Amino acid sequence: MNSNGVDVTVETLANLAIMKQSTTARAVAGENLAYTITVTNNGPSDAQEVVVTDPIPMGTTFVSADMGGMLENGIVTWNVGTSQRARQ
Repeated sequence: MNSNGVDVTVETLANLAIMKQSTTARAVAGENLAYTITVTNNGPSDAQEVVVTDPIPMGTTFVSADMGGMLENGIVTWNVGTSQRARQ
């Protein structure tokens, strides 16, 4: 019996979806506006080294970000890292 080895490269593929949703119906001048950004990985592979950015609109003031979001030059950045694919 003879056997030959074959090297195969398997590439990963991730399909990320981002949804941004406000917790209030309208923004009112002088009041805080809170919103949530949700990242979903629809697969088929886990996504590596994921970074999410969200520019802050001109004329608004950044107050805070959860989950390690950092503001620099008018852009909030989250270093998500690995985003596992959604399990069905």
